[in-house]
Amino acid sequence: DGRYTLDLTTGAVELEPRRKFPLLVCLDGIQDERNLGSIIRSALFFGADGIILSGKNACRPSPIVSKTSSGAMECLAIYRMAEAPNVLTKARKNGWSVVCTTVSEADLGESNPLNRISKLNGPTILVLGSEGGGVSRDIQSLSDINVHIPPRSDIPSYIDSLNVGVAAGILLSALKFAG
Repeated sequence: DGRYTLDLTTGAVELEPRRKFPLLVCLDGIQDERNLGSIIRSALFFGADGIILSGKNACRPSPIVSKTSSGAMECLAIYRMAEAPNVLTKARKNGWSVVCTTVSEADLGESNPLNRISKLNGPTILVLGSEGGGVSRDIQSLSDINVHIPPRSDIPSYIDSLNVGVAAGILLSALKFAG
């Protein structure tokens, strides 16, 4: 009937997606308030249906997050979950796909360049990792698809990744066209 449910630790959330299938963005341990605000703004701009915050040391919505999001924080559903692996496991059993971001192919052995993502054919949770450690191993192990943004070959070796806020915008833009 065009409605989807996700069971979070605090109870079930019912979604009416903005696109054919719902897209949620799960943030695993994001610590910088400006990154969180940037991700929320990009998520709203590209049609995500909500943000899920996870991680013990993750930042929470605040006036700085709201200002950085330019008001998007007030327009997008934001959920918090304590036990991300349990929630994601249950979501997968109920037909949701989990897409984890990686820095490179070496992260998990098999990671798809962003341009090779096929059309999304069901409800999806995009997981973005913390600024320092990326997506935690226990969440990575639950991924259906791993994806990375390939760098140009001529950049210096010490530039190994993008800022998580920038990466979120690129990934959400690509998923907008894939879904």
